[in-house]
Amino acid sequence: MHPALQPAIAQAFPDSAADDQKRPSSRSSRRGRLPATRRRPVWLAIAVATSLLAACGGGHNDNNNGSLTIEQLSNLSGAVKDLTIEFHEGTNMAATPSPDGQRIAFTAQGAIWVVPFAGGPATRITPWTIEPTQPVWSPDGKVIAFQNYTLDGNWHIWTVQPDGRDAKEITTGFFDDREPAWMPDGSGLVFASDRSGDGQYKIWSYTLATGAYKQLTTGPGAESNPVVSPDGKQIAFVDTARVFVAQMSGGAPVQAAAGGAPAWAPSGSGLIYQSTTTSLNSGGNNVVVNGICFRFRSSCCRTTDSSTRPTARSGSAISTART
Repeated sequence: MHPALQPAIAQAFPDSAADDQKRPSSRSSRRGRLPATRRRPVWLAIAVATSLLAACGGGHNDNNNGSLTIEQLSNLSGAVKDLTIEFHEGTNMAATPSPDGQRIAFTAQGAIWVVPFAGGPATRITPWTIEPTQPVWSPDGKVIAFQNYTLDGNWHIWTVQPDGRDAKEITTGFFDDREPAWMPDGSGLVFASDRSGDGQYKIWSYTLATGAYKQLTTGPGAESNPVVSPDGKQIAFVDTARVFVAQMSGGAPVQAAAGGAPAWAPSGSGLIYQSTTTSLNSGGNNVVVNGICFRFRSSCCRTTDSSTRPTARSGSAISTART
């Protein structure tokens, strides 16, 4: 592989979290400004274009008898110029609060950002070589798990520290592993995967200490968005716009609601989920109204006043609601 195309993984990214001049700012207001900076490596684009030309047999002579002609496509050279843009809204933004309720990790512009819960500067913690979605904090707040579309054409589960260090791939193989959620004790993750080989997604678990995979559900449908109850005894997941709950020890799942993207209340007393009307529902009541909650998992945290706040992406902004 050409050196310019080597993936950059499992390393610190000093050009992201530590560079204050490239940080966007986010405020608790929906109108908060959030500039983002993205480098444009011209040399990488040239290398990719040249490699694609070679792979497609580029060149003027179609009868090259197996030999490929590689031509330079441009004479671009010189320093790369950084450009700063501002954006006030986005699409496909997923947000998750830290367990202590002090920070929010969210996805925007193809990266994970961390912002204070009260508002302030947002810090990009993943590089542009990673395509992260569905971030979720570990129970101790030391690691953020997410799904990443990898170079082999599959979704895998990755983790990164909140300051951008130690980004690494957790699950591997020629499978899609998506929508991670942590076990309550932080010992592993649950996620949706097509590892069962029947063409459908089932719920699986992964133990960090041993690297062991385990299939948790065997239903005929396409299952997604798993989340384990705070006591570790139950798991909620989605199958065809319906929320089901099953015992971690086994047994038939029971439908709990119509909707998707469930999350457990911190007390374990019930589920917060996105209803079929795209509202955020807690205890049978809509707690986010006059907005559209996209089907990313809502998350809950305990704030300093001991109330529970579910967080979701509503309309084109990150929203919180007190329950």
